[in-house]
Amino acid sequence: MSRYTVKRVDKEGTELEINYGFDHALGYWYDIWDHTRGDEDYECCIEEKSSYPNKLNRGQFLEFLLKYHLPEEHKKAVGLDLPF
Repeated sequence: MSRYTVKRVDKEGTELEINYGFDHALGYWYDIWDHTRGDEDYECCIEEKSSYPNKLNRGQFLEFLLKYHLPEEHKKAVGLDLPF
């Protein structure tokens, strides 16, 4: 399993925490968190997808990688349907 975490700022200026990777059971996966929407006891996950059970395909995952300007080596691995 791989897991990567990056911080990005969206168009509204909100800092997002983005987690993504590859897992033998989930396939490609990602989740996006906005910690400003929750409180101490509850943090807000904006979006969460994976190959299983959410039917996230490689094209959709590649669009996600492009949208958030994630590393080229990860984009290439997804293009070749390889874990990273």
